[in-house]
Amino acid sequence: MDTLVRLTKLVLTLNSFEFSGEFFDQIRGVAMGTKMGPSYACLFMGYLEWQMVNRYHGPTPEFYYRYIDDGIGVSTMPLDDLKNYIDFVETFHPSISFTSEISISTVNFLDINISIRDRFSHSSVYYKQTDSHTYLT
Repeated sequence: MDTLVRLTKLVLTLNSFEFSGEFFDQIRGVAMGTKMGPSYACLFMGYLEWQMVNRYHGPTPEFYYRYIDDGIGVSTMPLDDLKNYIDFVETFHPSISFTSEISISTVNFLDINISIRDRFSHSSVYYKQTDSHTYLT
């Protein structure tokens, strides 16, 4: 186990990159494109969620799902309670930045627009504003 932890630390801390002809060492976070990045993000976010659940004493969303580091939740709690929960989550960790969106009918999650109409859920493709619609052929 010690060897695995040491190897993991090496992969996560010895990242160098070039930008505009200059070389830099990454000192915090995980480099984009590192094969271990998604696994590390899942583990870290799971640990962070565990800490938040154990420290928050108010009402929480009835449904929460996370894919790597993107999460979606559904709740019927009063808006003030939901805002208190979101404020707690957004300020929980100094290096992690959360964004939130509250809606009673539609929300974007990853590349999907999820909406509720006539008591049924509907989904469609969601294109981010930065999507250039450039595809490999």
